[in-house]
Amino acid sequence: MRTIVPGRTAKESVLRRVTALIGAFALVLLTSVVVVAEAEPAQAGPAECGPYGDRFFQQAQRGDGRPSGPPTGTDPKAIDLDYLGGHPRALYSWTLVDAELEVKRLVLVAQTSTRTFDDPGTAGQFTTAPNSRRIIFCFGESPDPSIAIVKDSTNYVDTDGDGVSNTPITAPDTVEYTLTVTNTGNVPVDDVRVSDPLATIGSCAPSQPSTLQPGASMTCSATIDVDQAYIDDEADLLNTATATATHEDQDLEDSDTFDIPIQRTSDLTLTKTSTNFPDGNGDGVADSGIDAPGDIDYAITVENTGNVTVTGVQVSDLDVDSLACPTLPADLAPGQTADCTATTSVDQATIDAGGDIVNTASTVGRVGNRPVQDRDTYDVPIILSPSLSLEKTSTSFPDGNGDGVADSGIDAPGDIDYEFEATNTGNVTLLDVTVTDPDLDTSTCAVQDLAPGASYTCQGSTTVDQATIDAGGDIINTATAVGDVGTGGQVGANDSFDVPIVQDPRLELDKNSSSHPDGDGDNTADSSITAPGDVDYTYEVSNSGNVTIQGIGVGDIVSTGDGSGPISVTCPQTTLAPGESTSCTGTYPVTQDDIDASSDVVNTATVTGTAISGQDVFDSDGFKVPVANTPAISVSKGSTNYPDTSTPPDGIADTSLTGPD
Repeated sequence: MRTIVPGRTAKESVLRRVTALIGAFALVLLTSVVVVAEAEPAQAGPAECGPYGDRFFQQAQRGDGRPSGPPTGTDPKAIDLDYLGGHPRALYSWTLVDAELEVKRLVLVAQTSTRTFDDPGTAGQFTTAPNSRRIIFCFGESPDPSIAIVKDSTNYVDTDGDGVSNTPITAPDTVEYTLTVTNTGNVPVDDVRVSDPLATIGSCAPSQPSTLQPGASMTCSATIDVDQAYIDDEADLLNTATATATHEDQDLEDSDTFDIPIQRTSDLTLTKTSTNFPDGNGDGVADSGIDAPGDIDYAITVENTGNVTVTGVQVSDLDVDSLACPTLPADLAPGQTADCTATTSVDQATIDAGGDIVNTASTVGRVGNRPVQDRDTYDVPIILSPSLSLEKTSTSFPDGNGDGVADSGIDAPGDIDYEFEATNTGNVTLLDVTVTDPDLDTSTCAVQDLAPGASYTCQGSTTVDQATIDAGGDIINTATAVGDVGTGGQVGANDSFDVPIVQDPRLELDKNSSSHPDGDGDNTADSSITAPGDVDYTYEVSNSGNVTIQGIGVGDIVSTGDGSGPISVTCPQTTLAPGESTSCTGTYPVTQDDIDASSDVVNTATVTGTAISGQDVFDSDGFKVPVANTPAISVSKGSTNYPDTSTPPDGIADTSLTGPD
């Protein structure tokens, strides 16, 4: 587990280190000022002093052992040195007159030999060897054992030396440290060791425990495995390495703290898509829209895209009918995901409303007391395809092959009965659907709302009069269906039906005689003409077709043995509607020549007319009146006072004789 120094934050530790550095710098600066003020410039000590050569007293000798010139060194007045005589061995006495110094070593340097006396005291005598050259008193400094440890990281480097890594920890990792212990004193130190309560100490060079001479160092490696628990913590990775050592009976210790900030990113990312209305380009809008009632199936994924554990993660979606998250609520570690599924049912009312089906899923969790949340919206466009069809047929003049033209035409005035079927062929409910036909005389069509796929059937009829039949052509009329779309606008459809008009213009002529009738219908009068007189003809003209005929006229030319000639025929009507007829008359006067010629009176009449539609029509009929040629002489006797007025005379007086006369 990680240990946090009570009451000390990473920032406070940095401030303490900076304050300590500033204090140390000020102390060094102050000491430097004192030295500069009280001491002579330092000079390099003789090698014979070994570790005690920082401060020394040196007296050169002549060949006979006497002093040669005044003393030199860092402290030329520290020793009272007296030459007592002698040659070639010289006798000297000495006394330490500077109480602040301590003689660490006395060195007598001869031409061929050197004698060394450590800790000679504060006064004494000595005899130099022949050919002496120098007398050296080595003072050094007072024993000052000390150590210093510097802690740094090799993979989270502190480039500015403030004890804080310039690179933060963002994910679990192994932090690698170097721990360097240096003998910063002026005497050797023993039992040098390093420790770090949070780190695992690796190898040390030299290995610990170690003895370090002044200025020497021991370097150790150390590691800390930072797991997710460290990342989830609210503090930096702040830990302290400690170095310990001994000098004689004195314990030495130093420590150094290294701070690695932990950069925490609390983030959840929610992604919402659809499995049956996918989004290929990832713009959050389905590639294809919904055009009919049905389900939209969603896939929802929440991922911890931060670097700290988010607890109590939940997903909600208020716009769906069902939501299933098998693994939630749960804690999500960085990179961990949880999947949900959701479904929303789209009804016809939603399709009718148009627009887009846009809904949003949300996720929320916590890092400590702070909420972490995200949301994502998915858009499924509603595709509106309003459409209406209309089929018009006739129940009285059916269309067997569906080409919109009746199989048989109309040839007489009457009704054409129609049927209309309006169908919503789109995907949107149509409002106030109406079916109209300006050519109808009656209609049962009413206003209707039609759901997609629904149909409405109504009827109507139109009355065809004789004028329409006379006009000919086709009876073509168009019905129109119109419906309103709830989102605005209208849709419509129309359909036409064609009932051809079948025209059959015809005239019939039936010729007879009122004076010489034909009782058996063989076009020959039943009686013969025996004497000059009139033959009265009748001409019955009938419109036996289905079109009004106008400009009707009858022509008749008689043919007899005496020749031929026209008969003047009179018709009371010259225009006949279908089924109408008119009786025309004409007279042929039979002359004696016709009788003498002994030839039947034969003639053929022709009736002509023009249909309103322009066709010329005609018909003819012949009639024969036999002529009986009987040569004979007759005597006709009568009385002038008793006349016979009967026709023909019957030879009997009209009055009887009642007495003599």
